[in-house]
Amino acid sequence: MKNRKIIIALLIGLFMSFISFNKVYAASAKISVSSNKNQVIVGDTITVTVKVSSSELLGSWRWTIDYNSSKFKLSSGDSTVADAGDGKLKSKTYTYKFKAIATGSSTVGVKNVDVLTWSEKNLSVTKNSKTIKVITQSDYQASLSKNNYLSSLSIGDLTLSPTFKKDVTEYTVNANANTTSIKISAKAEDSKSDVDGTGTFNVSEGDNKFIITVTAQNGSVKKYIVIVSVTDPNPIKITIDDKEYVVVKRESNLEAPDNYDKKELTINNQKVPGFYNEVTDYTLIGLKDENGDTNLFIYDEEMYKFYKYDEANLDKIKLYPLKMNLVLDEYISTSVEIDNVIFEALKRENSEYYIIHGKDLDSGNEDYYTYDSKTNTIIRYTDEEVRPYKESIKKYTKLLSILIVETILIILVLIGILINKVSKDKKKREKLEKLKKDKEEKERIKKSNKKDK
Repeated sequence: MKNRKIIIALLIGLFMSFISFNKVYAASAKISVSSNKNQVIVGDTITVTVKVSSSELLGSWRWTIDYNSSKFKLSSGDSTVADAGDGKLKSKTYTYKFKAIATGSSTVGVKNVDVLTWSEKNLSVTKNSKTIKVITQSDYQASLSKNNYLSSLSIGDLTLSPTFKKDVTEYTVNANANTTSIKISAKAEDSKSDVDGTGTFNVSEGDNKFIITVTAQNGSVKKYIVIVSVTDPNPIKITIDDKEYVVVKRESNLEAPDNYDKKELTINNQKVPGFYNEVTDYTLIGLKDENGDTNLFIYDEEMYKFYKYDEANLDKIKLYPLKMNLVLDEYISTSVEIDNVIFEALKRENSEYYIIHGKDLDSGNEDYYTYDSKTNTIIRYTDEEVRPYKESIKKYTKLLSILIVETILIILVLIGILINKVSKDKKKREKLEKLKKDKEEKERIKKSNKKDK
């Protein structure tokens, strides 16, 4: 009986030892494979990350990257990894880059895997792989949504006219005279589309134009236009170049340019906001056109005239365009757009340089400038560099004129001498002819006399 108990105790001890042994060697490692994209276009590059990790300290590990070489080309990373830890590592990450070379699907993973602990015990390894699809650019574009419709559009509690329909893109809204701001809300029919132009906006008397832009996943754009018409019981209307404008009466709807101070103006016995700059001596007011677009205009109070105000920012210089009054040889009259502002200009044929006329809005000085359209830079125009050449040309031109005059005089003298010589030669020939005739006549008379005798 006693021996039986001993045997049972030994068996239990062996069983517990077996369990304990299994616990010691039951630790495992994990190799995970991930990528920054699930789908890639032929010709593009994809990044794949391989990570080895364990709860035990890692001793050494090895594997070979496994992929379809007919679909991908390994462009970065070692295809075979054989590495070791430093007694502190429990994980390490490796990065691979693949270039997609053909359409289809490929699974990226690892093979020939071995992982040992720091104490050189084999670890059981679990691993995964990543499947990546390769498509063409045209397939990718075809897969993108082209839905750029809105599913809803509202302007606060105001009423849209006509009633909203996704395929109607222009609407009007009437608001009372006290309305200072409106809230635009819109939702895309497709969640993959982007909507721009929503939020809270200031409005002023008259028509206020707002554009809500919907960009589909494939990049196609649809624009919805809303005109918010705020009642103005006494509008100030102004006509410029056969186009009708309305004076903006709310300062909150205007933004003063740099170096301009607020100024209250009176137009048609009504107070309106404006801006003034002592340096330029410009007075600005806001005018709204028939489309609801507001722009600043220079207001000549004495002459009651209005001129569109524009600024071009170049190399920290702000220029207002002036009329081109300069005329230069070999330059043609043209125009150039600088910072969305049109300037009258002069330029040589096939040149990238323009001469423009403008007022410096910081100093108030008016001057001519040379604009480099390639680098978008500007410097003050001067003829200092070419002036010496011009003086030389002028001097040589004067010298050439003198030489030409002298040459003409010499030619005239030579012609005179030649004419005189020809005239003398002619008289000499005539005289000789006469002498010859006289001699012949004398001979004839002499012969005749001899006959008579």
